[in-house]
Amino acid sequence: MGSGWLILYMVVITVGFYFLAIRPQQQAGKKHKEMIDNLRVGDKILSAAGMFGEITFIGEDRMLVKFAEGVIIEMSRTAVVRKIEDDE
Repeated sequence: MGSGWLILYMVVITVGFYFLAIRPQQQAGKKHKEMIDNLRVGDKILSAAGMFGEITFIGEDRMLVKFAEGVIIEMSRTAVVRKIEDDE
């Protein structure tokens, strides 16, 4: 009877850990990938380096981003933290 409770306790802890830690992380990753896939030329973005810019070209895994007049940088699409909406 003692080992039955121990197994039940371990199952409850594992299920709880899944719903509190693993599943939210998977959903955030899925949402980020969806945002990356929907980027278009002209979108304003925030890079992982904390710089705001505007997309001027998008390739398969890289893009060109204009950060200032005459400053265009090639960067990975995955380096985009978020898309800046017009109302922000």
